[in-house]
Amino acid sequence: MSNLPSSDREISANRASRQQIVIVWIVALVLTVLSLTSHLTAGSTLHQDKEMWQYKVSVHQRVHAFQVRPLTTSIVVALHDHAGVPFRTGFMVLQFMLFLLCGPVFWYFLRILGFSPAYSLAGMIIYLLTLPLFLAHFEPVHTWSDFWVYLFVPLSFTMAMRRRYVVALITIVLALMARETTFLFLPVWFLFIYAGRDRRYTLAAGLTLLAAALFVGARLWFFGRITAPPEADFQFNFENYLRGSDTIFSLIVSLGFVWVVGLWQVFHRARLPIRFYNLIRFGAIFTAAGFVSSTILMARARETRLFVPPVIFLLPLILVYVQERAARIKSILRRLPAWTTALGGVALLALGIWAAKLAFPKFEYRLWPDGNWTYLGLHLALIALFLIVELSRLGAPVAD
Repeated sequence: MSNLPSSDREISANRASRQQIVIVWIVALVLTVLSLTSHLTAGSTLHQDKEMWQYKVSVHQRVHAFQVRPLTTSIVVALHDHAGVPFRTGFMVLQFMLFLLCGPVFWYFLRILGFSPAYSLAGMIIYLLTLPLFLAHFEPVHTWSDFWVYLFVPLSFTMAMRRRYVVALITIVLALMARETTFLFLPVWFLFIYAGRDRRYTLAAGLTLLAAALFVGARLWFFGRITAPPEADFQFNFENYLRGSDTIFSLIVSLGFVWVVGLWQVFHRARLPIRFYNLIRFGAIFTAAGFVSSTILMARARETRLFVPPVIFLLPLILVYVQERAARIKSILRRLPAWTTALGGVALLALGIWAAKLAFPKFEYRLWPDGNWTYLGLHLALIALFLIVELSRLGAPVAD
């Protein structure tokens, strides 16, 4: 390509870029169809009857803690009242449309950070396959307004990095309107703007304060108060053995190996030209501590979605780890025949599922045990692979 005239190189690059975007949308669409299929063929809440959906919408309209999060409810109600779309159908269309959009947005976020198209695609796939996204409507995940956060938070950070501050401001406020716990992202959002604009403290502080003010003002204007007081649910989360087991399971299965590898990478420098790497490490630690502690202390921790927001920073760290260990991983794979590698993978997954069932043989409230055991088993298998890669460093030296 270097021997081509500059105009031809530009055309070739544009064609390659368009092809990458098409692939991203196709993969996101395939994962959306797979997620929808899982919901329709297993015991998800999408099978609940008309009366239950009317009750759920009514609860989200009447109960203040849900009423102040208007995005999902208002759209579902508008579709029902003005277009005659049943609540269940409107909710499904909205949720899976948001799921689809989350994929390309997260891919773009990773590209702006400096990852290659292939690694960004891998990160997008992991993002969409996390249990709180892929199995969003299996109790007790209880997803309602959360996809707005999964969509708007990475989009806002992307726009902040691109210095498109109006869009960044609007999207972070919308994420705050969807779930007030998005406030945990604001200190990191401030730092991204500050670091990306030649240390302009006034701009970063002004935009952050404006985002908070717009959120508070909108809540007070429309609802008369900011939010309902949080409940002290620590005792609920550990009230008995099964409840405590469900709490621990929910934390682990929410992100699984992403917790382990991402937090491992937090304490290691990157040898790759990844933008805002130190801020990503800080964001991972800060949001992980914030969301885990607030969920365990002030929410019902069995609702697995509550643990997942730190994935936005943990996943870039996963990609850094894999890139830096690529040579070692290839070296390990080259030592084994292909059939041995495949058989070993199947064996690790089987052992992971067995270990998941052994550690959590019974749930107090988790309506698809087999799916949850399989998810945890897959995470345990990936953690085992991570340990194999790290332990291999103690053997024959391989250039990373």
